[in-house]
Amino acid sequence: MEEKVLIDKTTLKAIAVDTRLNILKLLTSKKYTLSDIAEQLELRNSTVKEHLDILCNSGLIKKEETNRKWKFYSLTFKGKRLVQPREVKVLFAFAFSLIATIGFAVAFVKKFF
Repeated sequence: MEEKVLIDKTTLKAIAVDTRLNILKLLTSKKYTLSDIAEQLELRNSTVKEHLDILCNSGLIKKEETNRKWKFYSLTFKGKRLVQPREVKVLFAFAFSLIATIGFAVAFVKKFF
């Protein structure tokens, strides 16, 4: 069964800007603070903050508060599925193939012993 990512109006508006797509791609590797994202993308903090707010409101990223002053941003499940849709399919196909191979090997060994 294939899982689908539904793109509503808010999500569509959020991914319509290249900067937001770049932020999503950046967040696939690890969590970042606002300042880290601004530095990586060579943008001002205020500009990045506006984009992060839009992405948070669309449910593509989440803000994680810490006990310190830093706030980290990371992808939600919806954001991961949007940026890396094939990863889950490939993992599922690999696991299914592995199980099928083991099953055939066991059946083959039982047949001769």
